[in-house]
Amino acid sequence: MTPLVSEAVYNQYFNALLQGDRARCKSIALSLLDQGLNILVLYEQLFRRSLYDIGELWANGLISIAEEHIATAVTESLISQLHEPGIANGTDSRRVIISCVTSDLHQIGARMAANLFESHGWESYYLGANMPITDLLDAIDRVQPHVICLSLALIEHLKILAVTIREIQLRHPRTPIVVGGGAFGNMDSHDQIGFQNVHVLQSMIELERFISSFGESRESP
Repeated sequence: MTPLVSEAVYNQYFNALLQGDRARCKSIALSLLDQGLNILVLYEQLFRRSLYDIGELWANGLISIAEEHIATAVTESLISQLHEPGIANGTDSRRVIISCVTSDLHQIGARMAANLFESHGWESYYLGANMPITDLLDAIDRVQPHVICLSLALIEHLKILAVTIREIQLRHPRTPIVVGGGAFGNMDSHDQIGFQNVHVLQSMIELERFISSFGESRESP
């Protein structure tokens, strides 16, 4: 069984993150990986959980926005440093576009998703936060990806996501769309998607399964 992050280790990491102690956070993360922890578990049980808890502290007025931004920066740095891309297969490599929807400023989940695709040898085109629909569509037209991933952190932006999906499918009806992020932590938002060829994934573990099962024989878009 894949080892999990214990509460004691999580608390050590979380306290270091609150203090902005990048070196201590990196040391804990590397120690867990050395012990055999899967990087996906690290994403879910350390990075994702800690940022959620940081967000709760900020929402309740217990930390400043500066402290929240420092924690986010430390996490982004760790995600980048611990990333090990796979080997792409030249011009035959599969392509994925990963983007946050317009008005969504929470990009770490999308960055983790991009890393996961890259670890499987995909060519990842990561567009980041708050991407205007017109620019996203232009990128899709240019790259012609095999999969499009959209990240949504807040359920308040669900209508923006729906408009984005509709516009994409008008131009690229056959391209699978994966959506995920904090907005999909409950079944209500999951049920409100209502589009064909759209996969709602609620964790990096589910994304890993999607990537692994993506047929080698699928046609290019």
